[in-house]
Amino acid sequence: MTQPLLQTPATPAAGSTTTFEGSIALSVAGHTYTLTGTLGDALIVEYHADFDQAISLGVVRDIAPSIAKAMNFPDLAGEITDALTTVSTLPVIGPLGSIFLTATARITDLEINTQTSTYGVGLALDFTTSTPLPELPGVNIALLAIGFKVTKTKAADTTPTPTPTPTPTPTP
Repeated sequence: MTQPLLQTPATPAAGSTTTFEGSIALSVAGHTYTLTGTLGDALIVEYHADFDQAISLGVVRDIAPSIAKAMNFPDLAGEITDALTTVSTLPVIGPLGSIFLTATARITDLEINTQTSTYGVGLALDFTTSTPLPELPGVNIALLAIGFKVTKTKAADTTPTPTPTPTPTPTP
């Protein structure tokens, strides 16, 4: 006997949830990014691109507000630019740090997890138009790009929900 193509689904256990594979699209600096993952009780989606497939958008300090706005997380803009400043001052970077602040960036990762209120942005600083290519001091490695990722937990919204004012009942 052959199995039927469609079977009656099992009854879900008490307290179980249904999760769907899905995607969302965000616009950052005029470009559309499709994040895929799960849609259910929480939104858990990601976008990943290799450097050569990522779109060059502009200087980090100029695109950070657009990223933060697309992810509805205004504080993320400051986190991105602060991370860039920190990376640019690492000892391994040496005197190259000054060009980090003016290099164009490509978004290589975007992550949203509303279950943990975690948001992530991966950026690659693009040096492909630099002549000559910058080199890491002491190791003489020519850089096409260098990447970093910022992951931040968004604080819960503590704005109190307004209590509706009861409408008085007219007396007869």
